[in-house]
Amino acid sequence: MKRIFCCCLVVLFAVFQVNCERDDVCGGSTPTTPRIVVEFYDYNNTTLAKNVTNMTLKSTETDSVLTYTATNKVFVPLKTFDTTTTYAFTINDDENPNTLTFTDSLMFNYATRDVYVSRACGYKTVFDLSQDIGIPAVILNNGNPGTWIRNIVIDTHTIEFEDETHIRIYF
Repeated sequence: MKRIFCCCLVVLFAVFQVNCERDDVCGGSTPTTPRIVVEFYDYNNTTLAKNVTNMTLKSTETDSVLTYTATNKVFVPLKTFDTTTTYAFTINDDENPNTLTFTDSLMFNYATRDVYVSRACGYKTVFDLSQDIGIPAVILNNGNPGTWIRNIVIDTHTIEFEDETHIRIYF
């Protein structure tokens, strides 16, 4: 009886070892749902990256606010269960009443598709910025001129990773 119990225990242990996956934890270096990488440049010298000062990104649909102090690159999250996301990009947004603030609204139009990453990580969403005629990928101020943004260039329409610049904004 003791021998049968030991054999059953060994078989049970072997079955559990075969069914386990070694990496059941999604690693930090595994790519997940990306954000749009927006880089800022000087309008007069298009090769010169330019820092934005005290910038806030406010979602028009939620209470989400992202704040940046002095940077030339921001990461903008998109909604995974919708095809548009709108943010108000505000520069010089500080507590000083003497500072002039400027706000422009950007609406991102895109399609989504889910891509399987792994058993541990599940799926990630990939965004495809609109390339349809009549539906621009990025709309500035509902089609009106910007208060501080002077030009927008889309470098990559498929947003799959965060290791490249997707959109350049000139101001």
